[in-house]
Amino acid sequence: MHYDIKESKLENGLTVYHVKVPADDITVLANINAGSLYETDHTAGMSHLIEHNLFKGTTKRLSRKEVYQEFGEIGSDFFCHTDDTSILLGLRVMPESFKQTLDLFSDLIYHSRMDAESVEKEQEIVLDEIRNGEDDPYRFAYQSFCTKLQEGCPAGRPIIDFEHTVKQWPIEEIVEFYKRHFNPANTTLFVVGPIEFRDAAEKVKQYFSCSPEINQPNSIQRFKMPRNRAREITMDRELSNVQMFIGKLVPRLGLKKGLDMELLVDIMGNNISDAILNKEPISYSRWATSSNEKIGGSIITYATFGPKNYIRVKELIREEMRKVSEGDISEDTFKSVLRKKRKEFVRN
Repeated sequence: MHYDIKESKLENGLTVYHVKVPADDITVLANINAGSLYETDHTAGMSHLIEHNLFKGTTKRLSRKEVYQEFGEIGSDFFCHTDDTSILLGLRVMPESFKQTLDLFSDLIYHSRMDAESVEKEQEIVLDEIRNGEDDPYRFAYQSFCTKLQEGCPAGRPIIDFEHTVKQWPIEEIVEFYKRHFNPANTTLFVVGPIEFRDAAEKVKQYFSCSPEINQPNSIQRFKMPRNRAREITMDRELSNVQMFIGKLVPRLGLKKGLDMELLVDIMGNNISDAILNKEPISYSRWATSSNEKIGGSIITYATFGPKNYIRVKELIREEMRKVSEGDISEDTFKSVLRKKRKEFVRN
């Protein structure tokens, strides 16, 4: 399926991408260049805190209740989250609500209230979120694994915050970070739906043509990814099952090689599942995944199992990883995974 992607840029630097598709609704997605890779050790977690605070209210929309009520009234499938290189805000709306959506997005992104009282209250919510993650064995193990895998590198910092840093920042630093990252030159807007490109671009210009005090694009500072090194790290927690992660870092791959890696990891996941679920039924939860971040990615496998199967599961996973890395893949497995991947593209 071919999509005609059109691009426009406002005078203030905001970039708009438009895709016309035969649909009943319009999807609006805003991408702000912020996240853990734009932070320092001192500001680690500030992007996530500000993402939380975006919805506390603006000078026009005075409360979280008012903001969320408007989201519910004009659209569906609302989401907002922070990752290592961006804060993403998205919503699906009917065409008649497109202008109101742009007004809402621009208001939240550029005019959110960042006062000391509002931020202090949200810090408590973030601390609660951190504690919830530490209480969840899977989330705690996965975050700990990723941190160790990328130890000594900015990519190893958690996105959600460090508990000991969340409450240390003065409000002036938070406001400065917000202004430096949340500006038009640092924002990309995606519009997908039945609306014509010219009409979409004109409406975006109407609501996003602001000229804030700070308006410049930010970039991630260059740094080296750590080298892979063989090591085994254990953490003792009172659980019935063992949770195991095995992984390695890979260099930045680019789009085409990144898609190749996705296919290989799907094959590896299929083979691991067959080995420890079907042939030797010793693991119910298991998967393999890959990431292809701008600075480098990783291959990670996961499985849970009873303690007595620790050695065997480790042997089987490593053997399947070795086979895939050496190209030892059956034709039937390759064709099956390729058909599945093609269906994913059709659904998306």
